[in-house]
Formats: sequence, structure tokens, C-alpha cells
Amino acid sequence: LYTEHNLMNPEIFHTKIATGILKPIYPVIAKNIITKTNKKKGYCIDVGGGSGVLAVELAKISQLKIIVIDPLKENIDLANKYIAQQIMEEQVSATQGQAERLPIASNSIDLVISRGSIYFWDNQISGVNEIYRVLKTNGFAYIGGGMGTTQLSRKIHNAQAKKSDWVEKRRKQFRKNLPIHLELMMRHTKVPYWEIKSSDEGTWALFKKY
Repeated sequence: LYTEHNLMNPEIFHTKIATGILKPIYPVIAKNIITKTNKKKGYCIDVGGGSGVLAVELAKISQLKIIVIDPLKENIDLANKYIAQQIMEEQVSATQGQAERLPIASNSIDLVISRGSIYFWDNQISGVNEIYRVLKTNGFAYIGGGMGTTQLSRKIHNAQAKKSDWVEKRRKQFRKNLPIHLELMMRHTKVPYWEIKSSDEGTWALFKKY
């Protein structure tokens, strides 16, 4: 599994991107997750969660116990440091793992989230099947990518427009972020029912385990 955080040095990504240019999007996405899933308590995992910024923001507005899962040890170290800095150790932790082989027991998780990492998984179908496996009955998954709102997306794009590498990487990600791509991929998973939401908030696959 290769998350977007692997596009550059993890520490630089955390400092300049996750807690820099992208910092405003995480509280918005966290609120969107709560609104769409109505999950405020229980156990949650953030797959490909990088340095834990989204997980921390979600924990701030809920009572969820959240585990950040990322394949890179550097990201886990950064996440643990960031979680401690934000004084969120009681709600958020981090552990190394891959989407295709989640180190989580079956039927044990109330909410699975993942922003921006599914497009870099080695095997998206296996990753989604793993997420479905670990969900409890009535558990929700909220997986995809986006900047939260159109305004935030435009602001960030304009601020980064002069950086040709950023623009090209975002173009490539957008091509992988098409709703039809997620729709076609989901048809090959074990998930019987799902919804693809594409709006100003981004493109997300939302499903519940019945």
C-alpha cells in the first residue's frame, strides 16, 4: 500500500502539507463523516491515515476510539508524536499495517475512514473486502478523497498552482478519483450495497454492513 503521504518525505508531508496547506480540510471532512454516518461512539480505524491529522480532528468532535493504520513506520512515529502533541492519547493511537491485511479482528469496528489513500493501494478490491470484514453489523465505511468544500479546494489549488509537481500529481489523482472508477471497483468486492457520493465534498464510497 502506498498512500499519498509517500509522494514525498513523510516528515515534510506532515509539516508542509498535512498540518500546513491541507490543515483546514480535516475539520470539515471530520464533520462530513459524522453527518453521513452518524457514528460518534465506538471503535474506528483510519486506513492509510498517515500522521493522524484526520483521526485527531474526528476524535475532537466525537467519543470514538480511533486507530490510525499506515504501512510506513515513519508515519506511525509521526502520528504518535502528533497525537501526543494534541493531547489525544486517550482516544487516538497508531499502528503499522496495510489495507489489504488489516491487523484488526473481524466484526470489531464501528467506523472505517480513509481519505486519499485508496488510490494508492496495491489491491483496492482486497482492501475494501478487508474493511468489510472488520466492520461490525451496522458499522459504516467512508472511503475516498476530497478537500471538504469547493472553496477549500480552489484555495489550496490556487496556492499550489505554481508548483508544477503538485499540479501534475493532483491531475493524476483526479483521474483515479472519478466516481465511475469507484463504482466499477465496488462491484467486484464482497460489499452487497454501497453508495458513491460525488459533490463539493469530494468523491467517496459509503457503505454499511448489515
